[in-house]
Amino acid sequence: MPKVLHILNRPHFGGPILYAGSLIQSINKDFESRLLGELSPKEEDATAILTNFGIKPMVVKGMERNISPWNDFKVYWRLRRIIRHYNPDIVHTNGAKAGALGRLAANHERVPVIIHTFHGHVFKAYFSRPVSWMFLQIERYLANITTKIISISKQQTIELCNEFHVAELDKIETIPLGFDFNRFVTDQAIKRKRFRDEFKIADDAICIGIVGRMVPVKDHKFFIKAISKILRDAKVPIKAFIVGDGETRNAVEEYAVALGLPFTNEYDRKHQHPLIFTSWRTDIDCVFAGLDIVTLCSKNEGTPVTFDGGQAAEKPIVATKVGGVMDTVLEGETALLCEAGDLESYCQQLLSLVHDAELRQRLTTKSRSFVLKNFHHTEFIQNTESLYRRLVTSAKT
Repeated sequence: MPKVLHILNRPHFGGPILYAGSLIQSINKDFESRLLGELSPKEEDATAILTNFGIKPMVVKGMERNISPWNDFKVYWRLRRIIRHYNPDIVHTNGAKAGALGRLAANHERVPVIIHTFHGHVFKAYFSRPVSWMFLQIERYLANITTKIISISKQQTIELCNEFHVAELDKIETIPLGFDFNRFVTDQAIKRKRFRDEFKIADDAICIGIVGRMVPVKDHKFFIKAISKILRDAKVPIKAFIVGDGETRNAVEEYAVALGLPFTNEYDRKHQHPLIFTSWRTDIDCVFAGLDIVTLCSKNEGTPVTFDGGQAAEKPIVATKVGGVMDTVLEGETALLCEAGDLESYCQQLLSLVHDAELRQRLTTKSRSFVLKNFHHTEFIQNTESLYRRLVTSAKT
């Protein structure tokens, strides 16, 4: 039985943990798999997600996000020792830090197959140009020691190959993310009532939610500015939700205060204000059931898993036209899109959905069938398992 070692930066909430968890759970009859990562007390909800998959990761101390040469050097040697002991046929990395240290360690331990999945990239909208250029050079070098790069959307493949020249097309395999959507399509009315009762939401209120990590590239301040603007123009009650947590939360809350936008948080019991910070939620199916509009306003994206669940729950989408967003929705049919940073268009799109129930309904008629056809976990698992088998067989010949 081939052995696969999966390496994550940290099991934080988001696409990578769902990707690895679903994959390991589904292929464990044919592949022996282990997961490495750094567990953080601030990300315990993500650990609970792994528990739901029946996975207990091996902790690699020091696999933190920030660059620290001495600490990263120690992590590299820890990874080499683990790889040498486990002797995997495949090392599959996810995330920038894990991708760099994991691939270097796997290469030096002569692992037959090295795979890296790009869940996004940091070549634009994250850092200054010199820093972005440096990371790009590192990724180009790492691509040379990688057997296969997995891209999770067609748009991402185009960017990696044609725009940033990370690798030639024959080294990149495009395998869209896939998930089990059953919880997003069952008991919707019950879950909607549960969510809206929890936050004391009136029946006529329209709920707009942004779900994901609070990091600079997600541009939550843009969302705050938009909500502050549309509250002045909306003709119906609005509740805005920021579901998630992260490094920019304090700055985003301070920005809301500066704009005069009152809010409550996960510790409050009375939610009389128009903006609510919920922190992380494990009942994301209830969240989507309770929302009326799902949105993102990112400066850059890989494949936003928020939209998979949101569309499965038959919610209209408003988003910025960046990265893999265009591959995840049907523009004009399941989603309204605008250019990143275009506040006027973004607000107009939100308001059009807030005021027009028929438009909200029209944008959901194809949403569930679209994600079930294109992003169901069965095809994702089959395609990845097939890739594993091809690469292992090729490495033995």
